[in-house]
Amino acid sequence: MLFGLLVFIYFVTSESGHSEKLDHLVCSTDACRERANLINQSLNPSASPCDDFYTFACGGWEKQQAEMRGVENYAMQEMLEDKVRQTLKSILESIASNTTHQKITDKVGIIYNKCIAFSNASNGREGLEKVD
Repeated sequence: MLFGLLVFIYFVTSESGHSEKLDHLVCSTDACRERANLINQSLNPSASPCDDFYTFACGGWEKQQAEMRGVENYAMQEMLEDKVRQTLKSILESIASNTTHQKITDKVGIIYNKCIAFSNASNGREGLEKVD
């Protein structure tokens, strides 16, 4: 009986000590709180995670993005396509217009910039020059 009581006391005290250790594993920095808030905003709590986990996990984010852009739907794929488009545009615009010893990438950048200048010009021919 005494042995059983000692075992019981051991488990009760070790459980409370264990839960104290778990309290220290919770991140409470501003960065962690900010990330947790972003995750919570991305969730759609009205969707059932068992029936449609994607809508549950990303539905809040999609709704928020659609409202920001003034569209009905805005999915992750569209965001990635926009990001790729922006990155490609940035790369093409940053290519130096070296007129001597041009590589193919230089020519692509020049053509891209000329097309942009052409579409922005009031008289379309102003933006065109010969690319050698």
